[in-house]
Amino acid sequence: MSKLALAAFVFVGLLWALPSASANKPTVSNQVASVPINPRFFGFSSYLGPIVNLSYSDPAVLRVAAALRIGSLRYPGGSTANAWNISTGRWVAGMGSEYSNRTNGLPAGTYTPKAYMEGIGSTLRASPIWNLNLVTDSDPARQIDVLKGMGVPVDMVELSNEKADEPVAPYLERAAPLVARTREVFPNATVSVIGCFGVPWQGCAAQLKTAHDARPRLFDAITIHQYAPTNASIIAHASTDGERRCATLAAIKPSLSSMEARVSADIGEDVPIWLDEFNWGGDWAGVTWPGEGHGALRGLVWATYVLSAIEVTAAAQLAGRSGFAALDYYSLFFQDDNDWSRWASCASVSNQANQPFAVKFDGVSQIIAHVNAVAFAYGHTDVTVLSGVSSETVPAQFVNGQNQSCTLGAAFSGGPNGTTLVVVNLCDQPVEATLPRPISTHMFYSGFENTDWMAADNIVSVETPPWSGPLTVHKSSSHFTGATVLPPVSLSILH
Repeated sequence: MSKLALAAFVFVGLLWALPSASANKPTVSNQVASVPINPRFFGFSSYLGPIVNLSYSDPAVLRVAAALRIGSLRYPGGSTANAWNISTGRWVAGMGSEYSNRTNGLPAGTYTPKAYMEGIGSTLRASPIWNLNLVTDSDPARQIDVLKGMGVPVDMVELSNEKADEPVAPYLERAAPLVARTREVFPNATVSVIGCFGVPWQGCAAQLKTAHDARPRLFDAITIHQYAPTNASIIAHASTDGERRCATLAAIKPSLSSMEARVSADIGEDVPIWLDEFNWGGDWAGVTWPGEGHGALRGLVWATYVLSAIEVTAAAQLAGRSGFAALDYYSLFFQDDNDWSRWASCASVSNQANQPFAVKFDGVSQIIAHVNAVAFAYGHTDVTVLSGVSSETVPAQFVNGQNQSCTLGAAFSGGPNGTTLVVVNLCDQPVEATLPRPISTHMFYSGFENTDWMAADNIVSVETPPWSGPLTVHKSSSHFTGATVLPPVSLSILH
């Protein structure tokens, strides 16, 4: 990693004690009550099985799960669901591809939902989203009986992926028998349909509203995927790298606010969103931040999505709407001999089975590991939107003229270990922040270029969360009193 000037870096701090009532203390929103931490906001859409051919119980797979403390997952991924047979844990018959040949070379049952829950699924904080096949399965409803027979937990059922909804009316017709069977077998499960992927929103949303308002109701939630911002939109709004970094992060919360408002108005206020694929734009949109796909900036994009969803959902629920119910980052694993989702994945695993010490992580997963440790390793139970951190605002041109604070934050609390604050500075300049008085050890990146891939032990200890390994190459200690300054485009974690 080059030693760039500290124009952009990630800051992580540890507060050892929070003072009593103090003018320097940040506040949680006095309008939004704390809510239980939703582990589904810390999930992944992963192609383990159909694409990455390690077993669900492979030591390398479990090592990744332990290091990242994954909240939930999506089985068997996205587009793979449209051609997947959950009974056999293989691609549907007749799929002649390198991927089907790989799975067919392993024992039948290696990649079934049952095997999933005996392996990586057993490490999750919430059961998976089961993404079922409405496209190439001749009897889609039977999949519900397969899940029942395998004895796996079924709380969330998704009905295929993306282009399966083209056109909408036949898609909904195919969904009806599967939904009816779900209601019979798993009456407490929620069902999501595709939220108008690749079809005009206005006409599609009207059809979804009709299906949702019917009795019996066809679905409970909608699935939306977002790969944004894109390289084109970032360049259009900014001219320097600092401005572009700010534009990259600042666009996220307005986009989620707009998405929530549109779904509530056009389909139903009681319809939650499953954002079960998100990332910045892929190669189809022009390479977003070439050379930084595995660096800290992308980790901050992930953190900004999570904090934005927490805030947008809190505001929606305060108004009697639903907001977001799940977030799944795309993607998790890749193998060196396999280019599928390499651009988006954050954990590298071996092409060979039983190679746990060959696991490596990038700068994205380092940030995910630290934030997920806050959510799941400290004993916290609740989360609240954090406000009053900074009065400085994002340049209006980056957020379509809206008034948006430079900071996004959440306070994680409950349990025996006090409160942990997670704050992102979206802006490309330092901002003065009102924070408690910590004694802090902090680590930071000196640049956002791709981070050297690190072994699992060098990220976050599996045993002692979460500060045993280096987040960056730099470390120092400081004592803050009163207001402090958050570095440009940065993540702060304060306990």
